[in-house]
Amino acid sequence: MHLQFEQLVGVWKLLYINVTNPALYVDYGPDLFGRIIITQDSYFNAMITDHGPGLPANVSWQDATDAERGAIVDKMTIYEGPVTLVQQGNLTFTHTQIQTAVNPQWVDTLQVREAVLEETPEKKILTLIPWAVSLTSFSGREILNELIHLQNDTSGVLAPEGISLTWQQVLPAL
Repeated sequence: MHLQFEQLVGVWKLLYINVTNPALYVDYGPDLFGRIIITQDSYFNAMITDHGPGLPANVSWQDATDAERGAIVDKMTIYEGPVTLVQQGNLTFTHTQIQTAVNPQWVDTLQVREAVLEETPEKKILTLIPWAVSLTSFSGREILNELIHLQNDTSGVLAPEGISLTWQQVLPAL
């Protein structure tokens, strides 16, 4: 049975990251923290970071050096944009059109994640598996054309990247 968008709406906390391709992993540090928010009006916001030591107590963000701020930002992944669900065979994918990101190279790209949901009466566990898309930069009509292509073609446009992120829902849709 395919996932329905309503099943993903809410706030999710990161439980862990499973890496099978270490070249793709950002070392977020020992105190991994992450949240994703998926809204009813189809918007996706993701943030992963390290809650470990930040700036010294006597240094404000504005007064920090570039190196001090860089050390913190290097352990962050933040992005957001409109999201849709796409069914391909027996797989469900989230497609997020990135509008804003800490990494400017992500802006105007399509982030594709295979979505697998395990649901019990007590909890929801969501695993998102990033997939590589052969065309990574989109704008305007190109995004719509590529989404249609991905929905109607299983010719190998997608390939899994070797990492998965597992989340637990902490706040359902209101």
